[in-house]
Amino acid sequence: MPKYAALSDIHGNLDALEAVLEDSTNRGVEAIWFLGDLLDPGPHPARVFDRIQYLLNRPKAVWLAGNHDRSLAWMKNDQFQAKSKICYDKMGDSYRSFAEITRDAIKEASILKAADRPTQQRFEHHISPGIFMAHGFPNPDVLQACMEYDFNLAPLGSRGGEIEEIRNQVAPNTQLWLIGHSHRQSAWWFDGQTWNELSPGFGTDLEGHTRSIVPNNNTPTVLMQTEIDFQQYPISSLLILNPGSVGFPRDGIVLKDFGVNLAKYLILELNDSKLKVTFCAVPYMFAKESSDVWRAWYPAEVFNMLAIGQDDLSREEIPV
Repeated sequence: MPKYAALSDIHGNLDALEAVLEDSTNRGVEAIWFLGDLLDPGPHPARVFDRIQYLLNRPKAVWLAGNHDRSLAWMKNDQFQAKSKICYDKMGDSYRSFAEITRDAIKEASILKAADRPTQQRFEHHISPGIFMAHGFPNPDVLQACMEYDFNLAPLGSRGGEIEEIRNQVAPNTQLWLIGHSHRQSAWWFDGQTWNELSPGFGTDLEGHTRSIVPNNNTPTVLMQTEIDFQQYPISSLLILNPGSVGFPRDGIVLKDFGVNLAKYLILELNDSKLKVTFCAVPYMFAKESSDVWRAWYPAEVFNMLAIGQDDLSREEIPV
């Protein structure tokens, strides 16, 4: 049964990326599906790019661009896809200043390569179900596809007709969507009649469940597993998964309880019409070099966001 690791929102965090790559290798992953936002605002954008680019150029790998990738490219070269300026305009002032640091810390060719990727893409394979991926949420407008949050659609059941219209326009005959951008792990399932969150509150607010996130403190942990046989459901069924964020999770207090940071991702195992999904949390510590850079480059609220797994910035300051 082929295994794929879905990663999103690394944001230049090399220590988190290394932890996830080690864990996914130990779990037998064959290829990486990366959903976008690679480089900023973390302290090691060039090293993150060098570390992952060869993995994303392997067979069966997927490499999407996120809103940060497009914004950063426009900042570096305003002739790059001029419409990408909208990604920059939608960011708060704090995030723009972080992006300027990254822009000056990495080669233009690397920035443009990360940005010159699709924001959404169908994964072609010979088995069911059809798979579609987007950084934000599938959309006929490719830039909106990297900017709309999945939680803007919640509760999904109230917008089922809209989602079906989007599917018909950009992702016909797909039953599995992978999306990133919100930095929150989530799983939504439409069985052809009703929408259900596979684990209520999962990936949205884990504060009340922190003791079960990393029970052994420094052990990579499975947060949730689910299995679906799509042959048992109509073609109208749809599973929407968000792997969360490798570099900047926003779904639960972590460091103050465990003394470690957590990187989030998920693993998919495909066998004909059957799918097994494993949501993972991987603990890691910052190397001293990384910690020094974080504290030197960024204000305290950004470092604290990594520590508690929640935004200290106002809603207006969160990039869309």
